Amino acid sequence: MDSNTAMTWRMAVLKWSGGILLFFVLSMSGMAILMFWDGYQLERELQRLAASFTANGSPFTIPLPADRIVLLTSHKTNSNVICAAIHIKQGVVRSAQIGGIKQAVVFHQGVDLNQAAEALTVCNQWRITLMANWSFLKGEITINYAGTQITEIGVPRLWD
Repeated sequence: MDSNTAMTWRMAVLKWSGGILLFFVLSMSGMAILMFWDGYQLERELQRLAASFTANGSPFTIPLPADRIVLLTSHKTNSNVICAAIHIKQGVVRSAQIGGIKQAVVFHQGVDLNQAAEALTVCNQWRITLMANWSFLKGEITINYAGTQITEIGVPRLWD
């Protein structure tokens, strides 16, 4: 093998390895941008959710986004008593347990739990958790209520 053939072969290997490295760098950059955008969208969803609740409104009509995984839990503050646990994925209620009994809950731009209000008045706090679509980021807001009135709307927070 002469020196020109060896040099051409080395250049081809360098070109291919550089192309592969560039592909991985661009892929990682794209994923980082996608995760950043998803976090921004999650923060906006939480702010929109907090704004949709009003003081002295009903804590049993909960507007929710249809494109997220949502976990709803109703419990007593500083207690292990859980009145409701609802799991929603992409606008479909996967499981709903209210008062320890499995329930059929329909998702229509959120959930309407007024028919189960009696079982839910035992507790006094909703914890609403939204999951990001492209990362491990989660967002949460708490809604405190007494009876059938909202008393306090918590500050939305994000964590991973």
